[in-house]
Amino acid sequence: MSNAGIAPFYYPLTLNAKGIDTNTESLIALQSLLVPMNNQLDQEIFVYNFDMIIKSDTNVQFSVWLNSSHLVGNQSIIFGIENASSTGIIQLSTVFIGSC
Repeated sequence: MSNAGIAPFYYPLTLNAKGIDTNTESLIALQSLLVPMNNQLDQEIFVYNFDMIIKSDTNVQFSVWLNSSHLVGNQSIIFGIENASSTGIIQLSTVFIGSC
């Protein structure tokens, strides 16, 4: 993912990741990090890792989304992917975290 705008409009973005225990509907983890801004001509792509501690034998649904302090009202940032949600949230399929 890269935060490449059209000069001079490079707004700061925050990448958020959340994990929910689907059995109890409780929040397992919520993390955010600032996405570095770069020039569209640089063609830089960044890979982000979130370290989340999740107990074994848990069904988890992860979701990711972007936000920015520059959004107004109910605006959202939508990922440039097929069938993107109008909320900007990408919900991944539930996965079972087994024991090691």
